[in-house]
Amino acid sequence: AITETGFSPDGRFVAAGSRTSSGSTATLHVWEAATGRPLGRVEYELRAPWGFAADSRQLVAGNQRATLDAETAEVADPQPL
Repeated sequence: AITETGFSPDGRFVAAGSRTSSGSTATLHVWEAATGRPLGRVEYELRAPWGFAADSRQLVAGNQRATLDAETAEVADPQPL
């Protein structure tokens, strides 16, 4: 089930979070808002805060940071902060 959603500051991306089957982590699925094209996902610790950077080019979820690229339709591999 979806537990939270959010748009990037520039409105290009939308993310929706849901709990994973393990119960201790969550997954953010990211889409390009205008087309609905999926860009990828980021797994992070459940109940950790998440949000888009002010420039909408990065998504931070718990201790993970991912780069968003609508041109390549990808969320780059999340990296620990």
